[in-house]
Amino acid sequence: MSGVIAAGEKVVLRDRVPEDLNSYLRWMEGGQWRQYDAPWEHGAEQSAQDRASLSVAFLAKCEQHSDPRDSAIIALPNGRPLGWTARYLRRQGMGDTWFLGIDLCEDDVLERGFGSEALKLWMDYLFANSEVNKLALDTWSFNGRMMHVAEKLGFILEGRRRAEFCWKGEWLDRVEYGLLRSEWEGNT
Repeated sequence: MSGVIAAGEKVVLRDRVPEDLNSYLRWMEGGQWRQYDAPWEHGAEQSAQDRASLSVAFLAKCEQHSDPRDSAIIALPNGRPLGWTARYLRRQGMGDTWFLGIDLCEDDVLERGFGSEALKLWMDYLFANSEVNKLALDTWSFNGRMMHVAEKLGFILEGRRRAEFCWKGEWLDRVEYGLLRSEWEGNT
């Protein structure tokens, strides 16, 4: 499989390829992941125009490769795509901290360690291939899965922004985690 960024026992991280497009479009329309990754951003059924725009953006991203990568497809060793990882800056001027995202979009692999392994591979890849000092992630208080994975992988709870967002009549906390390069080096 070409474009492999990192490989584990259960998953590989690889570059996205045009053949992933149909899976990506299907993911945009459903799956448990949409209930946990800012569900208020996932509106009603997509129109043909929405699908066309998503397709164009996805295919353009297949041609873009930063070093280190800013995203990767999570796939089984046989190539089947399962979701993606990403890194991004929260605010300009915070180049020493990258925020991480992960979405495991295939319901049949949830709660089986695939996401944990993918995030660990992503963390290791980013620290090993950059000078970044800190990796961070945040989630919402209803996402116990993500909090468990973050803590299992050594992220430190750094804060909780209480009642930051109201969703379906419930106030949600933003839960923030961080991992310093020195902490990662001490665990590798």
